[in-house]
Amino acid sequence: MSPKIKRIALWICIVLLALQFVAASAGKLSGGAQTRFINWGYAASFSYIIGVLELSGAIGLFIPRLRFFAACGLIGIMIGAAYTHLVHNEASRLIHNSIVILIALGVIYFSKRQTV
Repeated sequence: MSPKIKRIALWICIVLLALQFVAASAGKLSGGAQTRFINWGYAASFSYIIGVLELSGAIGLFIPRLRFFAACGLIGIMIGAAYTHLVHNEASRLIHNSIVILIALGVIYFSKRQTV
């Protein structure tokens, strides 16, 4: 794969992932997700923690030295989300979790030995 195509694929993955997590964090940081977190058995304040982590990860994707760690952290959040959805019979949401994880893996793959 040519370096130019690799760079374009990387930026597509970064933008898609960042948009996903900025939108997700907005719902959590505004307090709109507290009821769902409580219904899942988590403390309401946990939604704020996840929101901050999601926003931090989205920002970290744009910083080359942090990109790998941001993508890994976002994968961790999505694995936790998938577990929560699985335990609470929300299997239809696993498709979304899987797609987001694949995009994050794309960021990791296309970032290898890439300076952008």
